[in-house]
Amino acid sequence: MFDTEEQALAEQIRSQAIALGYPLPDSVLFSPIPFAGEWGIATSFFQLAAQESRLPSSAGPKIPVPQRAQEMASAIAARLSLPVGFTRLEAVKGYLNFYFDTAQYTTRVVDTVLSLGENFGRGMPKSELVMVEYAQPNTHHSFHMGHFRNTILGEVLARLVEFSGFETIRATYPGDIGLGVITILWGYQKFYLGQEPKGIHERGQWLLKIYVEAMNLLTPHEGESAEEIAL
Repeated sequence: MFDTEEQALAEQIRSQAIALGYPLPDSVLFSPIPFAGEWGIATSFFQLAAQESRLPSSAGPKIPVPQRAQEMASAIAARLSLPVGFTRLEAVKGYLNFYFDTAQYTTRVVDTVLSLGENFGRGMPKSELVMVEYAQPNTHHSFHMGHFRNTILGEVLARLVEFSGFETIRATYPGDIGLGVITILWGYQKFYLGQEPKGIHERGQWLLKIYVEAMNLLTPHEGESAEEIAL
């Protein structure tokens, strides 16, 4: 939304770096500033300061990179002109922060959303393949709210990854081993062997009931151990 303005700022930063005798930046990259009442972008001078520190020099002891990054950011900040759409800039801890005009920023966001519609935020196709693993229902009792929660969250994540442009594979591994399954099998063999309900839909709830009962029975009470209960 502010691509043109970002390019103009990048050109200014490169020009001023040359004018001040700094190494020419390989590139000027911007990243969003964490929102704290204002939206903005920032660029770091740590790489530029590190480049300079590697140059041969007879000017005495080298300045630490964090200190030099802040000096560079401050010097360049004093020489920049803000493009339209920005309200202020500041040099902080080796970074140059640029803040958007809130009214212009929100107007551009709304206009972009309206113009792109359902494609707003869609990423360009990427070469990476991403697998999102979720759901994992238990084979020995019915699907419960915990499973629904994991399934919904997993599908949301898969759709976000897919929308970002990645080819996405959804995967789930129904688990048939583990303590929960062992607990159900213990309760079944000890108390319910051969009593399976006929309907397939009833079996899930029936197994869940066995699991709850078995867990209650296997929970040690005062003066008992789990080994004594299981016998």
